[in-house]
Amino acid sequence: ISEQIIKKSPKDAIAFISKIREKVSSNKEAQILCSTAIGMIQLTHLNDLPATRETIESTETMLNELLGVTSVHARFYMLSSTYQKTMGNKALYYQEALRYLGCADLAKMPVEEKRMWAINLALAAILGKDIYNFGELLMHEVLQTLKGTENEWLFELVYSFNRGAIASLQELDSKWRSQPDLASAEIQMREKMTLLCLMENVFR
Repeated sequence: ISEQIIKKSPKDAIAFISKIREKVSSNKEAQILCSTAIGMIQLTHLNDLPATRETIESTETMLNELLGVTSVHARFYMLSSTYQKTMGNKALYYQEALRYLGCADLAKMPVEEKRMWAINLALAAILGKDIYNFGELLMHEVLQTLKGTENEWLFELVYSFNRGAIASLQELDSKWRSQPDLASAEIQMREKMTLLCLMENVFR
């Protein structure tokens, strides 16, 4: 119902969901579900970033009181990762997106959607500050969906960073230079690759 209301007035949709949230105040999961829906409207329809942040912070407090992973965790991490991506916080986006994928039912997720997550996560891992461990991403099934596609080079680039393979950065030069975010962060990429190469050599 709220999706229909959004088309006419996002603010009316928030008011509608807020009333529902009051009615289900005895159930934390239901409250969280309503709050994440409100947060997504604030973010994607109203572009109200301060309000979205407040919603995320208050909802996270309730989420932390739940035991284990529930049906609403994926919805919350979808909201928080989308917010961090909008804010340009690559490291935090990477963290929240992996949490989302850890809760989401990947068997029901379309392949194209998995590839979208794979591309965004790969870019965040390469460009994110203080991200030097790519193991979790490389083992994740979403990244595997890039194999055999025109974006397979991105999988290879992440794998190269994981190995600290400086030569591979040069070999894939024509590919990553075609991606605006990577092309504009060449110095940052080379610094990260150099550090990873050093770490790999020390380990060996």
